[in-house]
Amino acid sequence: MRRREFRSGFEKTIRKQLDEQKVKYKYEPCKIKWKRRVSSGECGRCGHSKVYQLCSYTPDFVLGNGIWIEAKGKLDSRNRTKLKAIREQHPEIDLRLVFQRDNIIKGTKNKTRYSEWASKLGFRFAIGSVPSAWLGDGGGD
Repeated sequence: MRRREFRSGFEKTIRKQLDEQKVKYKYEPCKIKWKRRVSSGECGRCGHSKVYQLCSYTPDFVLGNGIWIEAKGKLDSRNRTKLKAIREQHPEIDLRLVFQRDNIIKGTKNKTRYSEWASKLGFRFAIGSVPSAWLGDGGGD
């Protein structure tokens, strides 16, 4: 069976790490639904201004121990909104982030780093590679 193409070089790097450590995983195995708030909309039925768009999210990797890993090279506003909403709307999912680098988020006044943003929202995260503690049966910290 032919592997699906990876969307980035960083995803290929993560795949290589997982393969070398003989970790069971699936690449983009599923989709979940989440709701994005529409800033200026109106419900056609009731006229309410609090309107949501139904979206889908595909995790990069789902490990055999149930951990979902999102590999991020760039953490832009759209991705931050999506990840925050998924965390709030699907607390049952153990979604963890692996950043390629701990860059500063563009446009932040206080020069917030990716790691600071993730910590503030309660995400487990790593920089550069998946920590070995995440790869075992328990998922570690």
